[in-house]
Amino acid sequence: MALTDSLTQLMKLGQTLMDQQTLMDQIDRVPLDGFEGRTVKPIPFDMADTPEALLVRAYLPGFQREDVDVEVRDHRLAIKAERRLPRRDDVTWLHVEAPYGTFIRTIGLGTDVDADHIEASWNEGVLTLRLPKAEGARPRRIPIQASDQLALDR
Repeated sequence: MALTDSLTQLMKLGQTLMDQQTLMDQIDRVPLDGFEGRTVKPIPFDMADTPEALLVRAYLPGFQREDVDVEVRDHRLAIKAERRLPRRDDVTWLHVEAPYGTFIRTIGLGTDVDADHIEASWNEGVLTLRLPKAEGARPRRIPIQASDQLALDR
């Protein structure tokens, strides 16, 4: 009986995950305002948290550095890139699988960052960002002093 219950729960979980992926796929295909009705594709990224900064790597193979825009506003990082299919009068494209169009990723940062000191670098289609945390957002070690009184007794 326990094995049957476990398999049923696993199948329900699998269906839930498939439903979530289907929803995400549909969201990825929704045209956004301001992008001339084109489908916006997500940009894959990695993000790490250190006591001093957030570190982000966005993967944009085949893009040129000049085709990428980065903006930080309201605790959100926005990365936008555009790649157009080359147009030539003497060429008729028969099949195209390479991704072209507008690519965008908006990432919630969850903390205040010092926008004046953000560092961005580009290497072989990988955008690397270092977003220093604002002074007030950095963790602070609180020293504990010995006392023979409770704080509420003072």
